[in-house]
Amino acid sequence: MISAAIAPIYLLGFLGKYFDPVADSFRVKPPIRKMVNLSRDDLTSTRTSSPMESVFGEFDIILCRNVLIYFNKELQNQIMNKFLRSLAPGGYLVLGISEPLGNEVEHQFSVVNRKNRIYKKRMM
Repeated sequence: MISAAIAPIYLLGFLGKYFDPVADSFRVKPPIRKMVNLSRDDLTSTRTSSPMESVFGEFDIILCRNVLIYFNKELQNQIMNKFLRSLAPGGYLVLGISEPLGNEVEHQFSVVNRKNRIYKKRMM
């Protein structure tokens, strides 16, 4: 059953297409989940230049919110370069509100939504 708090959002249609309501939140529908690979990576590691899972291809989206702010500029640049190598052309990078894109890579991205820190890797 959909809670009264989320019913108006769910009824807009977009969420109903991709998500199932669960209490006061949503769960991604199984067919969509089958298309998604989530992976872990040690962002600070210099042993790899991109996540191990990227042997299966480049990523379409990287979500990295509220992580980079804890690293110094040098490490932030290292991580941003890792993201750049890991993203497919046209792929999206989503950062936290306080996180910098970084001067080293900013020319490789176009801004999709400045307020929400969403960037798109330029096609090469």
